[in-house]
Amino acid sequence: KDDVKDVRCFSSKKLKTNQLGSASIPGILYERELGKIQPYNIQANQRLIPNTFRETDIHFETRVFNGQFSSTGDFYYCSCQSEIRVYDTSNILDWRLTSEIPGFNIQWTITDLDLSPCENYLLYTTIDSHITLVNIREDLSNAYNFQFEGHQLPLETGRDHIGYAIWSAKFSGSGNEVVAGTSNDSIVIYDLVNKTTSYEIPNAHKEDINSVCFANRDESQVVFTGSDDSLIKIWDKRDLHRKPQGVLLGHREGITHISSKGDGIHLISNSKDQTLKLWDIRTMCSSSEASRFQKANRYQTHFDYRW
Repeated sequence: KDDVKDVRCFSSKKLKTNQLGSASIPGILYERELGKIQPYNIQANQRLIPNTFRETDIHFETRVFNGQFSSTGDFYYCSCQSEIRVYDTSNILDWRLTSEIPGFNIQWTITDLDLSPCENYLLYTTIDSHITLVNIREDLSNAYNFQFEGHQLPLETGRDHIGYAIWSAKFSGSGNEVVAGTSNDSIVIYDLVNKTTSYEIPNAHKEDINSVCFANRDESQVVFTGSDDSLIKIWDKRDLHRKPQGVLLGHREGITHISSKGDGIHLISNSKDQTLKLWDIRTMCSSSEASRFQKANRYQTHFDYRW
């Protein structure tokens, strides 16, 4: 009602010169009533979707594999094969570089990074047996030289041998735990308070676990995992048998990234089959059903964009 009243206050001159702005809902509805938008169900909706580029000068010397806004939208953090950058985006028209963090013990690239719920700490993985934790509120100009003095803290997961590497890691909703996916197909949960590995599922997938995340922002019982075996699995820490609660089957190649909406039900996934999928875990199948389908349909080519 108030929106309609606001539209009546606009002069025809403002409408003609588009002073309302392309994202003004009252203005779009008013133009539609005047018959200026054809067809009604397409262009009116499209004008509400941002479709202009923001010119921001962000250049790296090597390939960029990660980039994400914080949950509040006040920070944007991204990484290439050698460093991490954190930008203050509280003013969307003026991004401010706040941190440049040189990567520690990088094997090939920085494969994953995540910002803590309090937005004070950032963790990242580098295909190494450690997870590195960074306090982004501190002076990081000499962070690499002080990796054992609070600036960059390697988290010991209890494994340190050839062939063991961590591909992905994410904070829990409380910020007290970190879940990790490894190259030996296992899931590891690290307790930041007690500084120890609190939970582990060996042989969770048949290939590398490239991406992990907690399902819910408020609690940390359910975990999603994505692997090079093309499967997404749902796990519940309360299950004493440590078996997957279900499987999401549909990608034709390995999973590169998964991200939960935070409601415990929905997530999105990216895959080496060049598709992005939106999932509802209530459509998951059982592990036995997924196994039978994969045996009957050999559709994986094991394509890998890195080679």
